[in-house]
Amino acid sequence: MAENFNVEVVTPTSSRTFNDVRHVRAPGLDGSFGILARHIPAIIALKPGEVKIESGDRQQLLAISDGYCEIQRERILLLVETAELPEDIDLERAQAALERAQKMLSDHPENLNRDRAVAAVRRAKNRLRIANRK
Repeated sequence: MAENFNVEVVTPTSSRTFNDVRHVRAPGLDGSFGILARHIPAIIALKPGEVKIESGDRQQLLAISDGYCEIQRERILLLVETAELPEDIDLERAQAALERAQKMLSDHPENLNRDRAVAAVRRAKNRLRIANRK
């Protein structure tokens, strides 16, 4: 029988625990990575993207912002700015955020922080992609 572990997802405003997890896939800065039970302990920087949590025959997706993943022998801790389940994402709000960020990039205002605007586009696209996979 395969060993399983718990995953805790912590944001500044909430915490959510997933029990009896057998596999996690997360978006690291250097590419996606997978975690199985008894993984070597590590701390990995995360970028905005999709986290897939598999337990039994169930799969749960999360849209996350940047943050960190702490891997321990029997527990995974995701410390992120935001984490949303597909059903919790407001499609209209995410679409409006994407349009605002894209407009900001196309208008080229003098005080534009390009890196921040590009990050906003990526976050909004990620949220829309995950929400549409309900």
